[in-house]
Amino acid sequence: YLGYSYGTMLGLVYAERHGDHLRAAVLDGILDPTFTLEEWLTSQAVATEDALAEILDRCSRCSDGLGSLEAIVDAADTGVLNATQGLSPSDITRAAIVATYDSTLADRLLDAVDDALDGDGNELRSLSDDFLGLASFDVYTAVSCLDNERPRDPAAFDAFVDRIAIVAPVLGPPIANELRPCASWPTGVAPPLEALSDATAPPMLLLGNTGD
Repeated sequence: YLGYSYGTMLGLVYAERHGDHLRAAVLDGILDPTFTLEEWLTSQAVATEDALAEILDRCSRCSDGLGSLEAIVDAADTGVLNATQGLSPSDITRAAIVATYDSTLADRLLDAVDDALDGDGNELRSLSDDFLGLASFDVYTAVSCLDNERPRDPAAFDAFVDRIAIVAPVLGPPIANELRPCASWPTGVAPPLEALSDATAPPMLLLGNTGD
């Protein structure tokens, strides 16, 4: 079994339930199965914002890396920044997030920011569309709401968004609000994983990297 990112959770569940059918496993970018939704999204937002800050530090026209991105978001919100197919603040944050998933996209984001500073948001919109093509958001929502203990009402979710904004003010709120439907999701939460022991687990190679 080879699992990346959320695929590591699937590998852990399979190993717990059907370890005798698993010869070996590689889990790369391991999620902590004990995290609540808030803990998971908060750690993700902090790491993503740190990675984004490193990219924007290379922006020659940005007077303040993350601050410049916030100014671009404000320009889209007020209609100053345009794109042929429309551009919302959410499109801009998605474009920024997808560039942190793939180092080859960092230069593309910098070019898009450069265009945006001249009033052209088309490349940011293109990056956002690439992000939406990575996964199905209805599936992402359903799995995330079921697999993690979560805020159970809108007020509790609002309080969570306020907390994540303290540690990741640029990307925290949009990352959290993508999963706002979890506040009213009609099902319970899947039972937690039982700990795998050396005696019961198949051979596993576990990979992690700084800033993931």
